[in-house]
Amino acid sequence: YYDNTNGNLKYVRAADVTGTTWATPATIDASTSIGGEYTSLQVVNGNPAISYYAAGILKYIRATNIAGTTWATPITVDAVVGTGQYTSLQIVNGNPAISYYDVFNGNLKYVRASNLSGTAWGAPVSIDVTGTVGQFTSLQIINGNPAVSYYNGTNGNLKYVRASDV
Repeated sequence: YYDNTNGNLKYVRAADVTGTTWATPATIDASTSIGGEYTSLQVVNGNPAISYYAAGILKYIRATNIAGTTWATPITVDAVVGTGQYTSLQIVNGNPAISYYDVFNGNLKYVRASNLSGTAWGAPVSIDVTGTVGQFTSLQIINGNPAVSYYNGTNGNLKYVRASDV
């Protein structure tokens, strides 16, 4: 989650299976003054992983153990300033993938890692560029292919797009 007071990305895990007690939150990215907005959490290759918006760019970080007590170095997924809001992290054909909003161009974007853990990423793709589109994304797998629901700010309605391949 985003720690608004300190501008950091934090992670906390329940200490029991029912979630009645919680461990102490850990700061996992304090590299910028604003690091950790628009988070999305998934289990990637057995460990917790988070996509998030930090200092105006899309980032990804994955724990180095199943408990999430230690974390790898954050990875910049899309270095274009203004990309990465409203992230949605999902596993697509075995690899992590992220749908997100490009605030400066008003576009919906998508990127998929080229390996199971998300240490290397492919080139981002603009999915919808008509008007101001792409806020509040939700990435899921529909009939084996990635699909994204998102907000169309130009028309004020919900949109949906599904890829024709995995």
